[in-house]
Amino acid sequence: MNTTNILERNISKQSYVPDRRSSGNRQIPPSEDDSPIYHGDPAPVDADIVIPVYNEETQLADSVSTLCSFLDRHARDLTPFSWNVVIADNASTDASWQIAKSLCDWCPNQVCALHLTRKGRGYALKQAWLSSRAAVVAYMDVDLSTDIGSTGSLILPPAPGRG
Repeated sequence: MNTTNILERNISKQSYVPDRRSSGNRQIPPSEDDSPIYHGDPAPVDADIVIPVYNEETQLADSVSTLCSFLDRHARDLTPFSWNVVIADNASTDASWQIAKSLCDWCPNQVCALHLTRKGRGYALKQAWLSSRAAVVAYMDVDLSTDIGSTGSLILPPAPGRG
């Protein structure tokens, strides 16, 4: 929303609705509600691994397929927990959201995505974690700079009955 629209609302005495849409001291008008758009609905699991993305069309598909392949290959030894990869697209302007939806369709039991119209890595993580049904939530950068070989040791200790 641009400044002109905010001023017009204030002049017309259109009030802000104080409810869950509050962001600190600022009340967000209902028209600015940034409810995530979800794609895919895998079953609840032990761990949701969230990958926040903003304009990552060149890297997203390779990174998600690499992570999913690794987790599948090591399901019995290094990563003995059930998992989902959650792609949290925070207002990308490139093809990231379309690629995320394609990845959900490619692996519907283990990949889901959410799209936000508001930018911000922290905001994307918060929304993904709040909507998670997993026992443990984690995140990984899209460039997989975290050693994916350590995924199990990071997730297993806090997982109920697993560590």
